[in-house]
Amino acid sequence: MVLESLTEAAGLLRRQPILWSIGLVMGAFALLDIVLPVYGGSFYAEPLALFQVVTLPFLAGGVYGAIKTGDYTPGSFLTAAKTYYFRILLPALVVLFAALFTALLLAVPIALIGLSAESELAAFMILGVFVPFVFFTFFYDTAAVFEDRKVLDSIRRSVEFVIGSSGSVVLFYIINIGILLLLGFLGLFVWTLLLAPELEPLTQLNTTEIQALMPQDILSMIGTGGIWISAFVYALVITLATSILYTYKACLFHRRAAGVVTVEQGEYDEKGRWYKY
Repeated sequence: MVLESLTEAAGLLRRQPILWSIGLVMGAFALLDIVLPVYGGSFYAEPLALFQVVTLPFLAGGVYGAIKTGDYTPGSFLTAAKTYYFRILLPALVVLFAALFTALLLAVPIALIGLSAESELAAFMILGVFVPFVFFTFFYDTAAVFEDRKVLDSIRRSVEFVIGSSGSVVLFYIINIGILLLLGFLGLFVWTLLLAPELEPLTQLNTTEIQALMPQDILSMIGTGGIWISAFVYALVITLATSILYTYKACLFHRRAAGVVTVEQGEYDEKGRWYKY
């Protein structure tokens, strides 16, 4: 099921260019994330990050809606994006605030035992809060679109899906991590190849000198052209990774959920009317 979904996702990406929209937009944001601070635009970093966060659900809704209906026209994409925007955004905010609240509760005993917020143990403990949240709620957006779930129900459905398909979900995560590592390695290889003349002085340095290098030293070494090359290579990696991830996730959930009969929870009243919980 997992490999079949990956094959289906690859086929959709080859045939339907509209599915690349989410990757292209996120790639453009990634390019700006690198270029703006270098050119003194750090003031725009936070607004850009916020705009990126609120744009992602719109594009994800369009991608999921297109795969759900099989209609890949721009008009259908925009309609789905608008229809499912808040169905994706609101559960994300609920999960985020729940994770932050849990981390805040965890910060109290951390402070009581005398650990600073910067300590490795404290960071590990807080990371241990966010990883389970991401692991179990990762499919809330696909549940919201493919099964028309509401805010809390989409989160519950994601947890249910992960528990019921734990083997497939773990393999899905492993494959995506592998794809990301592969793309990162290829991106690093291309970056090194394109900037080989600029990076040649590094071969003359010993280990101590290399460890003492600061990011500003690397930037001055590669120059303006190298900065733009770095930004474009990074944007390309983000474009590919994001497009594959969201299309693959949609195909996996759609295939897996289609083969599972979900039982609605509720009860009948004294008149025989069904009320869903």
